[in-house]
Amino acid sequence: MPDTPSLELPRLIAMAWGELMKQQRFQSAALMALLAYLLSREQADEELEAGWMPLMLTAVDELRGTQPEPAAADDKACSFCFRREPEVRLAAGARVFICDSCVATFSEIFETKPTA
Repeated sequence: MPDTPSLELPRLIAMAWGELMKQQRFQSAALMALLAYLLSREQADEELEAGWMPLMLTAVDELRGTQPEPAAADDKACSFCFRREPEVRLAAGARVFICDSCVATFSEIFETKPTA
């Protein structure tokens, strides 16, 4: 029989995170995402673990006031580090860009497996 509370917990945390973000309680939202990340890591749920990191960073960015204005079509910059060509090479996504340096950094992060 599946452990129903553990399956329900990520959904409840996600709802709470969304409500905290709406209320602009960014510090609490960042802590909520960190809690969810740590719980996912403890349960060895790599999919959920990877999903919580961007939400935590979004809350931290809002907390720090570093969310950039949407870039104009001719203003191409990495959506993570804000560097521009020719300093870095950019790859385009849907309304975002990522540079070769950030790709390398994220690759290193996600290649590392937590030790149990």
